[in-house]
Amino acid sequence: VEPETPGPYRPVLPSVAHEEPEQRYQRRLGLDLVQNMIGTNSAFGYTQSFGQIALSDMLGNEQYVVTIANDSEHFGDFWDGWEGGVTYINQGQRLNYGVGVFRLTSLYDPDFEVLRREKRVGLLGIASYPFSRFDRVDASVEVRHASNHLLRDGEAPTVDLVSNFLSFVHDNSRWSWSGPIGGTRLNLTAGFTRDITGGRSDVGTLYGEARHYRQPLPNLVTAWRVSGWASFSRDAQRLYLGGPTRLHVPDTRYAAGLQTIVVQHETRYPLVRGLVLGVPAPWMLPTINAVAFGDAAWTFDPAGDRRIGVAGWGLYLGGGYWPAIRWNWMWVTEDWHRFQNRAPYHVFFIAYNF
Repeated sequence: VEPETPGPYRPVLPSVAHEEPEQRYQRRLGLDLVQNMIGTNSAFGYTQSFGQIALSDMLGNEQYVVTIANDSEHFGDFWDGWEGGVTYINQGQRLNYGVGVFRLTSLYDPDFEVLRREKRVGLLGIASYPFSRFDRVDASVEVRHASNHLLRDGEAPTVDLVSNFLSFVHDNSRWSWSGPIGGTRLNLTAGFTRDITGGRSDVGTLYGEARHYRQPLPNLVTAWRVSGWASFSRDAQRLYLGGPTRLHVPDTRYAAGLQTIVVQHETRYPLVRGLVLGVPAPWMLPTINAVAFGDAAWTFDPAGDRRIGVAGWGLYLGGGYWPAIRWNWMWVTEDWHRFQNRAPYHVFFIAYNF
């Protein structure tokens, strides 16, 4: 039996699925998520739960974000404790922008290390313009009416505030599953808050931070971070430096100043990987990474200037997209000649590596 010879190949055009006339794109919002979340501020060390609803159109060009929370657990007034906001974000063109309204009832006061009641109602405007894939400018304007606004002199008047911030951001960092391994990240921010009711709450802020990553050897990453902060005008605010991220020390409020400079270095490398747990079934454990670090910090304040040095090492799991589960051991000096602790301080925490 002779095999059949296939005929010549003839391409087949796909059939038309729709024969209706073309129509303009119609915006239709869909529900993206409804969730309850826990937000944490690692800089000031407080945590709060809140609910969030997000909606967007099919292309993701327009988004609505609704956030709601209640602080009655801390202050007891259920009906007056509702806080939240609605934000609209448009990313349909190169200039991204957003507007929002909010009512907030509480804030964390780092000077007294307490969560206190301060009601704020206001409007928010944000904008972002990218010059390239790596560079952009961000701007924000916030207008708010605040009651029980605590000043540095101890008084708590009702004020109307207008805040303007402008930032330049550069980011060409390269990442792996364990985190950034190369490139530079830069943020330069300037802002001023104007008290239009009398000027007593005027405060200006300058902030800069640069991070640089390099991989001199395979699987070994060196990370540098240099940051500076300055607050000025009649109601200048102190910045508190402490663990676990701003400074590698156990205390979250180790030092403070109206101006601060911090230089940090970390060398990260895998210590144990490919370890398989055989019971009850084979399971490969996550990579255990090691890190050696050193910090230098200077604070400038009318109450007194300080200079701080830290050296230590640590172990961690995770990193990159996920927070690192980390255990640090460190030695601290303030005279830059000898360490003040013979036995190392140690602290366990969960946070993102810089």
